[in-house]
Amino acid sequence: MYKNYWDKLLFEYKLIHSKRIKNIYSDVPYFMEKEIYGEFINTAKIINNIAVKIQNGINSEFQDFKSYIPPFKYINEILSLRREGIPIFWSRFDGFIREDNEEKKVFYSELNYDKPCAQRECMVAEETLKGYGNINEGFLEKFINNFYKIKDKYYKSSRIKVALLVDPTHYEETHLAMLFIEKLRNQDIELILSSAENIYVDNAEVFCFQEKIDIILRLYPTEYLYEIPDFLDILKLFDQGKILILNDPRVIIAQCKNLYTYLWVLVENKDTRLNDRERKAVIDSLPYTEILTDKNLTQALKNKNNYVIKPVYGRYSDDVFIGKLYSDEEWKEAINYIKTSKIEKPYIIQEFIKQKQETTYYYDGEFRIPKDGYGNFGIYFSLDEVIGTCVRWNPDYLTNDEYTWFTPIGIEENKFSLTPEYFKFKEIDSRIVVEGEFSGLNIWNKEYINTSIGVLDENKLNELKYATEELSKIFVKTRDYIKQNIDVLKDILSIDGLEEVIKKDKCEELTFLGRMDWALDIYNNWRLLEFNAETPAGVAEAIFVEEILFDEIEKRTSNLEGVRRINENLKEMILQEGKKIIDSYNLNNPTIGFISLTYYEDWVNTNAIYKIFKEKYNCIYGNIEDIEVRTDGLYIYNEKIDVVFRYYPLDWMKDEEDIEYSKLLEIASEKVFFLNPANTIITQSKALFPIIFELIKNKFYTSREEEIIRKYIPHTTFDIEELVSNDFFIKPLLGREGTKVVPSYKLKEIPDEDIVFQQSVLMKTCGDKKYVIFGTYVTGSSFAGIYTRLGEEVTTKECSYIPLTTKVL
Repeated sequence: MYKNYWDKLLFEYKLIHSKRIKNIYSDVPYFMEKEIYGEFINTAKIINNIAVKIQNGINSEFQDFKSYIPPFKYINEILSLRREGIPIFWSRFDGFIREDNEEKKVFYSELNYDKPCAQRECMVAEETLKGYGNINEGFLEKFINNFYKIKDKYYKSSRIKVALLVDPTHYEETHLAMLFIEKLRNQDIELILSSAENIYVDNAEVFCFQEKIDIILRLYPTEYLYEIPDFLDILKLFDQGKILILNDPRVIIAQCKNLYTYLWVLVENKDTRLNDRERKAVIDSLPYTEILTDKNLTQALKNKNNYVIKPVYGRYSDDVFIGKLYSDEEWKEAINYIKTSKIEKPYIIQEFIKQKQETTYYYDGEFRIPKDGYGNFGIYFSLDEVIGTCVRWNPDYLTNDEYTWFTPIGIEENKFSLTPEYFKFKEIDSRIVVEGEFSGLNIWNKEYINTSIGVLDENKLNELKYATEELSKIFVKTRDYIKQNIDVLKDILSIDGLEEVIKKDKCEELTFLGRMDWALDIYNNWRLLEFNAETPAGVAEAIFVEEILFDEIEKRTSNLEGVRRINENLKEMILQEGKKIIDSYNLNNPTIGFISLTYYEDWVNTNAIYKIFKEKYNCIYGNIEDIEVRTDGLYIYNEKIDVVFRYYPLDWMKDEEDIEYSKLLEIASEKVFFLNPANTIITQSKALFPIIFELIKNKFYTSREEEIIRKYIPHTTFDIEELVSNDFFIKPLLGREGTKVVPSYKLKEIPDEDIVFQQSVLMKTCGDKKYVIFGTYVTGSSFAGIYTRLGEEVTTKECSYIPLTTKVL
């Protein structure tokens, strides 16, 4: 029926049409940690109970709060109503996650009891997030049922008429009223869209467009209800039970932002009208608040970054001043404005609390783009029950309709987390250099090694091991097919000129040591981004650096006692796989040469593998530029090499001008053998994944193999038309370390070179908004260990290493 979901938002959900229609909503969901969501629900319920208690006791136990409610027309008449409190049909708390949320996790900037929006966002989230921790499940049904519960309480089965009161100049409320008319429509009621001028009293009855009405359902501020010409008469009829107003105008008591001031006075005075649990909820979740005075205004002028100033009856973020968003000069101007306007418009002053900035996905009409934003989480109540939650994202601390966007929201268990730092890296850097023989301590003046620990869910690790080994089997099957057809496929793989050395390679192992790079997507699904089959990095970190880190952490805490290192067998598995490959060459007491360039990363990785083998074999380490091919074989520093581990890509050897490299390729598998087999260039090529997806079309794989491929490998192709969305990455066929890997939203044009297109993986971030890449080491076709990095959307050398475990006691 609709061309896209944005059309549905327009026509079914009555979203306001504007030039930024497709920017308002992103279909990529946000998942909140279960613990954080629990804190929102717990604190919101307590604060709501306090607000309702004060509202119901305004003329008795809490009558002293009246002095905190600034006057407006008919406020006294509203506060003097004698009718029992009407159940609160709707309300919404504006909640935020604290930046520093170790102790206090969340806070509420304001409580919206009068005419809360966000119903549309909750309905959309309920519809679009089925099956993924949907916290809005049942929202629409509860919304409708709760309205009819109120209707039935006061009118039983009678057919009634309801006026939806809006200000037509406020498009959002008007469109929401149109949405409610469709959703609440029933044979028992007639719904009428109305403005203040259309409602009047005649003969002690309330009318709208000459129709007698029974309920006024308002998206209209209480302090402006005087704009209804006969409002005082309506208020009297409401008190007499002859008309129902939803929400009850007395919710202005809870809506008034001076409620925060009052609650903090009760807390500071240890007033017994709040119990310990309620006091704690106020302290934990409400910013400290005072009535704005000349004294604290002067204090705010001097310390702008510590304060927020807002009107007691403010709406739509109008006249909300967050000091941190202003320059010194701008803040002075704002203070002068406040001094002038506070004569007629009362303000409060609140402590500024830093919100947590997170990476979510923004839709610009073409692409889903990772973007840092601050989440405003609307905790939605109906009849004192939380029935839904929405999230609106903003580039800064203030929610503004000009640039906010919303996404579906759910909750999920956190499958990966970071512990705090156990110590400063400088305390052990010399040990890393000397014992670990690792010199890459910094990347562009940033520490490369983290002293916190990544904690991965045990079940997710087990799945990762399973997926790694199952795909390894599939890659062997695919590699063998490609090798048999290498003359046809060499150009596709971008390895023309290497086919002869591949044909001579008789090694049947998938790899001596490879690394599959994985990411957890936002749904906690494993997705394989690429396979580094030939010269994987991170070996020194995963073995020797990690040993030192765990040892140092255990010295400082007892929490790690008994925690198993995932990489505890990595060294032994590398050695066993090497022995298996070397034995297959039938060599007597071979000398193994470990060669690389002198670039530090190449050196530390080659040296790490050299250290593993040197106790079992005769080994020599050297600069690849010093190799010499003689009649009887390969030499380095005048020592003959039988087996060579090259931390140097095979395709680079083909393209180098140095004649010794081409000579080495000529004698490979004859007078010298590769420890990392030549045929790993097949699975190293980014063309591997597109070939796999082409072979699926030809039924090359079993149904189980196809299922595994589709589950774990994002669709990758040579043909951009095959992709299901505009969101993809381009990758060079033989690129390494993220070089020239570009997301589609950054492309101006498709480059004219050998590339593949890979459907984007919507990755989650952690810590300081960093993406996590889990590199699983493969020896042969077996899972051997893991190397974990924190970096940007495209992981390059500018990343950091973090040790990984599955449990911190």
